[in-house]
Amino acid sequence: MGIIVAICSLFGAQLSNVDLKGFREVKVIGHGWTKAFALIPTLYFALLTYFTNGKTLGKWIMRIRVISIFHYRIFFWNCIERALGYAASAFEVGVGFLQIFWNPNRMCLHDRIAETIVIIEERGKKR
Repeated sequence: MGIIVAICSLFGAQLSNVDLKGFREVKVIGHGWTKAFALIPTLYFALLTYFTNGKTLGKWIMRIRVISIFHYRIFFWNCIERALGYAASAFEVGVGFLQIFWNPNRMCLHDRIAETIVIIEERGKKR
């Protein structure tokens, strides 16, 4: 998460001229910062998960992977849904992340939205 904050602070000023149609009235203090903290994490999680077939830097370190429930390879749209689902999990005061404790399949809210699941990767096996 620290990497994302660093990237947002580097590129926040450059995003002040980006126009997200229909969202101009909802601006919060900080112009480019608002867009950077919405756009950059979504792109980071979606693109990295898609191009590494289910891994981000943190998942690589923890040796876990996101896989699709229904497909062999995770689709780009699943990655976008999952990245936006992080916000949905956080907006519920973190309860979306805590659902792992009472869901029988250990799925958080963003996993259920994107139809994905997190697995522990076995050593030496590549997917």
